[in-house]
Amino acid sequence: MHFRGEPVGGVAERLVFQGLTITCRAETAAQLLSLRRQLFPLFADAIEAGDAASAAVEVEFVHSDATVLACAGVFAGSEGHDKIAAVDARRAYALSSPQGQVVYLPGDGVAFLLDRERRRLRIAHATRTPWPAVTLAESVREIWMRYAESEGWYLYHAGAVATPRGVAVIVGAGGAGKTTLIGGLVRQGAGFVANERCFLRSRGGRVEALTFPQTVHVGIGTALQFEGLAGLIPSPDGVLCPQRRFDRRRVAAAAAEVRMGLPDKLALLSSEFCERVGGGPPLLGGTVFGIVEPRLKLDAAALVCHGLPHEAVRRLLSSNRLGRGRDRFFPEWLDLGFAASPDQVAELSALPAVATGYLCDRDGFRNCRDPVAFLDKALERRASDLTSAAISRR
Repeated sequence: MHFRGEPVGGVAERLVFQGLTITCRAETAAQLLSLRRQLFPLFADAIEAGDAASAAVEVEFVHSDATVLACAGVFAGSEGHDKIAAVDARRAYALSSPQGQVVYLPGDGVAFLLDRERRRLRIAHATRTPWPAVTLAESVREIWMRYAESEGWYLYHAGAVATPRGVAVIVGAGGAGKTTLIGGLVRQGAGFVANERCFLRSRGGRVEALTFPQTVHVGIGTALQFEGLAGLIPSPDGVLCPQRRFDRRRVAAAAAEVRMGLPDKLALLSSEFCERVGGGPPLLGGTVFGIVEPRLKLDAAALVCHGLPHEAVRRLLSSNRLGRGRDRFFPEWLDLGFAASPDQVAELSALPAVATGYLCDRDGFRNCRDPVAFLDKALERRASDLTSAAISRR
């Protein structure tokens, strides 16, 4: 199949990340600006003359109703075609061959044509496509994500913040309180690295964390604890993200005491989240010095931490590892030929880890003036305990 429209003119930009170069051609400069905003702080590296890229991918983004209609005809009825889960679990269909791949999202009116040999992805969106700039960003993120996996990074269901000591990885199941804890720590001076997804890898005797650029989804109960977020609940018009999981009518009709139990979530870019909770801009990542399991407790009288034994840490990481093929929200829907990395639970579980019981509200963490320093000290004590225990076993 070929594009049924004029070749892309528009504007082009090179995006560089640690050996990956993506040449992105779009219709307008505004689309490329939106791309950088949605994927910040990725692709912030300066491009030096003569930079050698270990992988190069071309992306072309164009408005073409004819191409989308042609794909609709190919996949009419969908019999005999692979049905795959697409970004954010939206329905998609795919046809693959050794030379390339065609992916069609009927709900969004978007077609993807991938040339594997040339590593060129052409994206056609229709007039009816609701958020074209979001489609472009999700596609570039998919390319970056699979490249990162080939460089030893493995995806975990986790968030992360940077403190003076290093990066603390916050691991927990949905509803455990990761976003509230991260927001509270960022408000108190920690750096935002990740919220729901975080890349980790063990290399050269140390563990590294890398951001995963995605929308930060904030429940109403969490939003109420931050003045800058609470103001969005009546009308989230002041943010750049589509509000796919926020029903304004339902929220407006609900009584104040009922709202906290609603499933609705605000969607913000990571930079918007940081600004609205009162923190600095998002960070790319850094060296990990510990793991935190959040335990939000509405009756907590103070911020408390206790050490997690090695087996508990291993179970925590194992139950929250995602990687390729395990994440229903970010499945592999473009086959670019990048190899996947194995998980490194054994290496990561050797890190000092604590469980943190807390309550965070508009006044901060209850009975704790400096939660960032408190968390640093708790992990340092745990590291010292592990060292002492290892010496005693010799």
